[in-house]
Amino acid sequence: MNISYTSSVRQWGQLAGVILFLTAALIITLAVILPAAALGLAIAAVVVVTSLVVRQMQVLGQAARRVASGEPAFEEPVQPTLRIELPDGEVMVARPVAIPQSDEHTMLLTRNGYLMVNGRGEVFHRL
Repeated sequence: MNISYTSSVRQWGQLAGVILFLTAALIITLAVILPAAALGLAIAAVVVVTSLVVRQMQVLGQAARRVASGEPAFEEPVQPTLRIELPDGEVMVARPVAIPQSDEHTMLLTRNGYLMVNGRGEVFHRL
């Protein structure tokens, strides 16, 4: 009977040691590792946001210098101005609208709105 009591005390001691070890590991994880990871993530977020803000300021500075120098802001060519005569005799000035088009129709911008012109040069719709 004395032997079984010693082995059960030993088992309880081992169980208490494992519980104590797990508790210490949990406390160390919560107190040291997680705050360090949170601090590392916070520092990384600050660095990323700062670099994005600096890059945006550089882009805005380049655009401001371009505007101040009179250089065109866009690299696209300037669209030509067209003279349109409508079937009712009205003459308008228009510019082609640069949009992706899947057919032969062209959209033109006038002071009175948009015109859709077919491949033969006929206005078939006004917007």
